[in-house]
Amino acid sequence: MSFVGNGFLFVSVRIPQEFAHELCHILRHDGNQIYMPKMFIKLQENQANYFTYHFCILHAH
Repeated sequence: MSFVGNGFLFVSVRIPQEFAHELCHILRHDGNQIYMPKMFIKLQENQANYFTYHFCILHAH
């Protein structure tokens, strides 16, 4: 489970994929998804997933 608020990211340290996914949102995305069109939310989620795959591969060694 993760939570982003007030400049903090709270995420389970046992799940590096979740950390990477939320980190991408902090680094690359702005705004609140509640107010975004569904296609834009899908784009952001796909970008976060793509970032996660690469982040986790780089840190798996």
